[in-house]
Amino acid sequence: MTKKISVERGIFTNFFDAKGLGRTMVEVEAHLIRTENNIEVLSRWFHSQRDLDFYIWTDKKNNVIKQQMNISGLIIEWNIVDGSKTGMIVEEEEIQKNQLIQKVHYDKTPQSSVIHQASELILHIAGLSESDKQVLVDNLKLSPTLTSLGLQEILHRYGPDFSHFFPVRMWIGFVKRIKGLWDYLFRRH
Repeated sequence: MTKKISVERGIFTNFFDAKGLGRTMVEVEAHLIRTENNIEVLSRWFHSQRDLDFYIWTDKKNNVIKQQMNISGLIIEWNIVDGSKTGMIVEEEEIQKNQLIQKVHYDKTPQSSVIHQASELILHIAGLSESDKQVLVDNLKLSPTLTSLGLQEILHRYGPDFSHFFPVRMWIGFVKRIKGLWDYLFRRH
């Protein structure tokens, strides 16, 4: 008798021990990053000796603005601008500089089985609160972005509640500042 394997979850799921991997994760570093616009972002790094890293960036209101997991070169990422993405680290040779460069090549569409595996792993990281785990899993599975959230929700999460008198030009300025922060922190290389 053969065992039926779900196409959605893939073969890798049968060998992936999310609970065991999650339990090996420990927080090894947390530090505050201050941008040139004087905005503070907390960066947290969880690591496992099993070739697994998980990074979380939060604003001063403890809102996650980006999270990225690296499982042996397999990348699972969410950020408030782009939403959920999956991909892999690829080494490319730069002939002029005669060196290997590691770059992330993202999938055209996020791989749901990989997002499921990362979500399961997050649920077993001992160094995270249950509410933080739920937020991180929801980010991956629901993939909220600035464009998918309503103005009220964005203001609730990322700024003071000015919704009753918030002019459109202020809203545009707010979005530009968030995108500027994003570009400064994560897209400058």
